[in-house]
Amino acid sequence: MTRFVAIVGAKGGVGKTTIAINLGSALTEFGREIIIVDANISKPNVGLNLGLTNTPKSVHTAIAGEHKLDEAIFYHPSGIRVVPCHMSIDYLKHAKHNSILKDILLDLTDKAELVLVDTAPGFGDETTEIIKATGEIILVTTPDLTAVTDCLKSARLAKELGAKVIGVVATKVNESDYEITLENIETILETPVIGVIPYDTNLLEAQHNKYPVVYTHKNSHSSIGFKKLAANIIGEEYIPDVESNDGIVDYILKRTGVKDEVNKK
Repeated sequence: MTRFVAIVGAKGGVGKTTIAINLGSALTEFGREIIIVDANISKPNVGLNLGLTNTPKSVHTAIAGEHKLDEAIFYHPSGIRVVPCHMSIDYLKHAKHNSILKDILLDLTDKAELVLVDTAPGFGDETTEIIKATGEIILVTTPDLTAVTDCLKSARLAKELGAKVIGVVATKVNESDYEITLENIETILETPVIGVIPYDTNLLEAQHNKYPVVYTHKNSHSSIGFKKLAANIIGEEYIPDVESNDGIVDYILKRTGVKDEVNKK
């Protein structure tokens, strides 16, 4: 059964698109079938971040009734599958028809194990309709008071709409004295923090090159954060890549569980 999960954050710039792209990439590395959908109809960013701009088929053209949504799935060179929006301003006229998106999302049923849906910031119709359509959400916030306060509004909206809040992902974490602690984020939002993505300039480089950082910088701090988040969501243990391990033998032993059994003896 396909799970539809919306990536939600009331404040712009907290990293929703970055989460959608890199979580999708990390889950793909775990061998899961993932589709990333850009549901930010009025201000799309997924395709822009991946170099998939002005594609012949898109979320917008599907909303217009030109084809089914599953016909707009594109393979990115990194291996992830994406349904982008069109970047042309001519397609903004379809933004007012965003309520249709919750229906055409069903075209992706059985096309993937998990569909990650990037949403618009705020509490407008775009976001509300997607929360209704997906039923599960991941909240995204940076560790500052304004972002967390806005995120609380998103959490309350989701609960009012009957959506399941999987957890919170804290982004751009720098562990400074001026940040809200993870414990306080959990207290304010009454929701567990399921992922922490540290501030990492490698992310900027990957975005510049139109790739997920999980693909380009596999052992960067942010990549490890995304992989731990992915493992958390699917209930698996995160095991570091070979390059960050003691060696290939250790890696194989851990993957097969042999090393854990040896350590127990």
